[in-house]
Amino acid sequence: MHISTLILAFTAAIGLTTGSPVLQQRNSDQCYWASPRKEWRMLTNQEKLNYINAVKCIQNKPSSMKSKFPYSTSRYEDFIMLHKSETPRIHFVGHFLPWHRAFLANFEKVLQTECNYSGMIPYWDQSRDTANFLNAPVFHTTYGFGGNGAEEGGDPNIPGSTGGGCITSGPFKNLRIHIAHAGVDAPNIDRCLKRAIAPPLAQAWQTAKKESQVLASPNYETLAVVLEGDVIFPDVMVKLGMHNSGHSTVGGDMFDMYISPGDPLFYLHHANIDRIWASWQDLSSSNLYAIGNPIAPRQNSMLSWPNPPAGNVTPKFELYSLKVPGTTTQAVVGNVLNTRGRGVGVPGAPGVKGVLCYQYV
Repeated sequence: MHISTLILAFTAAIGLTTGSPVLQQRNSDQCYWASPRKEWRMLTNQEKLNYINAVKCIQNKPSSMKSKFPYSTSRYEDFIMLHKSETPRIHFVGHFLPWHRAFLANFEKVLQTECNYSGMIPYWDQSRDTANFLNAPVFHTTYGFGGNGAEEGGDPNIPGSTGGGCITSGPFKNLRIHIAHAGVDAPNIDRCLKRAIAPPLAQAWQTAKKESQVLASPNYETLAVVLEGDVIFPDVMVKLGMHNSGHSTVGGDMFDMYISPGDPLFYLHHANIDRIWASWQDLSSSNLYAIGNPIAPRQNSMLSWPNPPAGNVTPKFELYSLKVPGTTTQAVVGNVLNTRGRGVGVPGAPGVKGVLCYQYV
C-alpha cells in the first residue's frame, strides 16, 4: 500500500478530512469510513462555494425525467417535480423520514456524479441562529443562499414573518423556476424564488430544548410524529414540530409543502431533520432499525390520498419513485435505515442491505 493511501485513511479515521468523501469508501461494499455531513458554518468558505456551485450546476443541466415530468426544465427541477408528485403519499406517514433520507441521498449523488462535487450535503441547525435569525450564515449573500424576499408585509399565514417577495440577494436571486405551486400543473411557468422569513417561529420551535424533547421519544412511532409535526387547525402551533416549523421559518417556496425543494435551503433543513433522527438512532441499538406507523397519512386537512394502503411501514416497504442512489434499483425503507450501514443486512428483512455511508458531525 502506498504511503499516501495510508495517510488518507488515517486522516479520515481521526476526522481531519475537509468534507470530501474518502475514495475507498465510495468503492467499497461496506462502510469503513463514513463521509461527514457538516453544519453549514463548519464548512470553509471554499467548501460553501463548492456546494453552491454544484447546486447551480444541476440547475443548468437539462432534465433527465422529461417523459415523466414534461414541465421540468432541469435536473434541479426533476427533484422539485419528484417531491411534488409524491407529496400526498410521503407526509404525515410512517415512511416520511426514510423517504426524505433517500431523497437527499439521491440529490447528493447527482451533485457528486453529474457536477463533480466532492463533498456531502451540509445541514443547517436553526437552533444556532435563533438569537439573530435574519443574519444566519445560510443567508449570507456570498457564502450562503441569499436572504429574505422583497418586503411585501410577510406571509399572513406565517406569524411574525417579513418579506414574502422574490429574494433579492445571493447566488440564487436570479433563479427562475418553471414548476407551479401546489394544486397547479401547467406549462409556461416562469417564477422567482420567494422567502418570508419568520424569526419568532424559529425562536419558538427551532431550539435545543425542542430537539431534546424529540430525542427523548421512547420509540420510532413517537419520534416520527413529534419530529415531523402535525398541522392541526385552528391552533397549528400546538404540534407544529421541528420539521414543519423549519419550513415555515423560511417561508415562501419552503412554505409550500409540494414544491419546497425549489429553495436550496430545503436540502439543508431536511439534512438537519435527518441528523436528529440519526442522533436518536444512535442512542440505542434497538433504535437503529426501528420503523413503524401506518402507510396511510395521519388525519389532516392539508393533503388528499384516496384509498391509501392498509398496514404499517416495514423495512421492505418501497419508497415511492425513489431508487437506490446511483442505480436503477427500487429503494426500500431498509436500504436507508442505517446511515453507516452500506452492505450490512437489515434485521428482519432478508435480502435487504443498507446502501448509505455517512455520519453527521
